[in-house]
Amino acid sequence: MNYLREIERKNEIFEQNNLTTTIIQNRINKLLVKNKKNISFNELNNKNISEKRYSTKELGEYADYLNTFPIKENNISNYSFCENPKISIIIPTHNYKKFIYILHKSIQEQSFTDIEIIYIDDFSTDNSTQLIENLQKKDKRIIILKNKENKGPFYSRNKGAIFARGEYIQFLDGDDLLVGDILQKAYITAKTKNIDVVQYFFIQKHGKDNFKISEITKKGIIYQPELGDQMFYGKGYLEQTNYYVLNKIIKTEIFLKALLLIGDDVLKIKLFYNEDLLQLFCLLRVSNSFLFIEHTGYIHFNREENKLSLVKNSHNPGFANLIFHDNFVELRALYKITKNNKHDKALCLEFLKMNNMIYWPITSKITKGYELFDEVFDLLMNSEYFNDNQKHKFKELRKKMMKNRK
Repeated sequence: MNYLREIERKNEIFEQNNLTTTIIQNRINKLLVKNKKNISFNELNNKNISEKRYSTKELGEYADYLNTFPIKENNISNYSFCENPKISIIIPTHNYKKFIYILHKSIQEQSFTDIEIIYIDDFSTDNSTQLIENLQKKDKRIIILKNKENKGPFYSRNKGAIFARGEYIQFLDGDDLLVGDILQKAYITAKTKNIDVVQYFFIQKHGKDNFKISEITKKGIIYQPELGDQMFYGKGYLEQTNYYVLNKIIKTEIFLKALLLIGDDVLKIKLFYNEDLLQLFCLLRVSNSFLFIEHTGYIHFNREENKLSLVKNSHNPGFANLIFHDNFVELRALYKITKNNKHDKALCLEFLKMNNMIYWPITSKITKGYELFDEVFDLLMNSEYFNDNQKHKFKELRKKMMKNRK
């Protein structure tokens, strides 16, 4: 309980200050000291990695079962506090009361138990915070961090990573599931092969339909510089992953180094849309090694309840403005990160090419934020790495938006 009180105190201090690169660097330094003693394979509690592969149909049925089964507090098992977690599971939540117990049950059904579970309550207005606090009474591995206002998944994930004690982190959305005993498989793979990022299949679930995606055609361990360049081109890494940070375990210090690359001016901004891609881009620039394993371990739901549903919000000017702002903040950040490096600038523009927002009819609904657009427009129009076809498409987008300017 003393540790939890200390977490509450640190959370209060954290909320009074902006997330800065100084805070991140201090945390990295502490992790480097902590992780100097590398845990050997023989010291792992879960030595026997399961090679069982679950079919998409099996995991889809499991998800349907959890969604229909009335999981209550008495279905949650008791766990003691984990002194030395190997994985920190980071879960931003905002008004997810319908899914909290289901999500937590999926974590408890993992055989890998040397974990901490960090819930970041992003200023929920339902009773989901109370539900998490009830869970914490039974599962002492839970850490609760609270935002004083709704700051979105970008801030919340980054905050969770700052507080993480695990050597690796696993991000999880508040209405998704971990499946297929993936924590054990991914962690033992990462430790025995000394991998910074281990990625696995995930299932995109639309109602009763299940789609397994995110296979990497490149087999074996991928190192720098290939990890940061060739994988972005053609049928490269970004197109094959759908840009998520979710279906991976990531070495904590490596993720924090990626945040250093993003910089102070962007870290303090609320980002709700496409924030994964900014984090992922920077992550692949600082990671030393990457491996894809052919196991499925994550179910990502496209729920009708999701407030950022395109179907629900595609004609909403507020939603259009949100997407517009977030995409162009991220694009501007990426462009500045790449500085004058020809190779990196080309990668930055790959982000733009694959960003569907540019081609959406939703852009006709944008009513504000034109100064940001103009800044990015000037950057790209003056870039020798932005080809004529890309410039033409971007000019067409500008014509659409000019009609809305007052």
